[in-house]
Amino acid sequence: MNPEGSPATHPPSTSIRDATHDVIRFYPEVRSVHFERASEMAPGLTLYLKRRADFDEALAANRPDFLSGTLREIIRRVLVSRPRVLEVPEPLWFRYWPHTMILLIALRLASGSRRREISVVTYAIENSTPDRLPRRLATLPPALWRTISRILARGHLRHVDRIAFGTSGARQALITTAGLGALQDDHLQTRIIEALPTRCACTSPSEERTDSVVFVTSLEQRKGLDTLLEAWPAVVAARPTAMLHIAGSGPLEGATATASATYPSIVFHGLVGRETVHSLYRHARVSVLPSRPSGRWREQVGLPIVEGISHGTSIVTTAETGLARWLTQHGQHVLTELTPRALATAIIEALAVPAPRYALPLADGRILADGWLIGRAPGVFTPPKDGVAVL
Repeated sequence: MNPEGSPATHPPSTSIRDATHDVIRFYPEVRSVHFERASEMAPGLTLYLKRRADFDEALAANRPDFLSGTLREIIRRVLVSRPRVLEVPEPLWFRYWPHTMILLIALRLASGSRRREISVVTYAIENSTPDRLPRRLATLPPALWRTISRILARGHLRHVDRIAFGTSGARQALITTAGLGALQDDHLQTRIIEALPTRCACTSPSEERTDSVVFVTSLEQRKGLDTLLEAWPAVVAARPTAMLHIAGSGPLEGATATASATYPSIVFHGLVGRETVHSLYRHARVSVLPSRPSGRWREQVGLPIVEGISHGTSIVTTAETGLARWLTQHGQHVLTELTPRALATAIIEALAVPAPRYALPLADGRILADGWLIGRAPGVFTPPKDGVAVL
């Protein structure tokens, strides 16, 4: 994918050895949306190492299907349970490549010739290509990093049976990194299932929307918050009733608090729970995520974009997101160059038009991808009907 916010370790609240499951998902880092989606996915056990900064404690209460632990505990749980399906992190999430490979090699050694009894699957949204070096490896020759990343990606793919891509950009990024031949192995099945949401159940066509813009994510430069704060005075000058609601935590909290104290049109909420997040989106006209690349990092999809779409807001973002093509096709503002002036102009234009009417699937793209990845086994998962809803 790899997925906003800073991860934080957290001790397990329930023993990772407690239960066995037909489906096990290994998510190195979990966030609130994972708990919300899990209720619609096939029943299974999610094992994780860390919690993201946007984690809502209330959602994790009394959830034995989500267990945290060390890598050793996770490997033991998988080997003891021998699930029918094991989901692992995607090949281009290099930060967790060692964890994933240790787990997969342990599984292969324990299974021997019977490895195919356990289907190994992954969901991919990473769209950063090898021409972008990780910051900690910035001194490496680009050609050397391309070689290393190809070796790592191909080594990962040898263990995988199915890949669901959340965007076409994610598939192209993996092809660019590992080579097309790596995706054409006879044992590997692939499919693109666009990472589009359904209409959020909390929204209503009669919902009153204020003249507001929401920025709900980690507060850092790579998310474009500095540019947004610089652009905002021009937005208010053109649209005096406009309000900017910012929610989240991160390195730019101080700058955000200062801006909020300086401009009455900026409201800083800090880190908030999911109920407040839904309320902010439900009453807003525009969701903004002006992300920019940082080292190897590139916006994969953008949860603020997905949640803005699901709540019926207009979207202002950059071409970094994997949904850039879809957003452009649906008349949303996708900036190819991020400047305060361009961002202000896009926000002003988005505030001036009625809320968009998106044609959305009746089932969330991530849920559909999960159904395909696990094989939709009879008696385990009843997939939602395909279709389109207008928001």
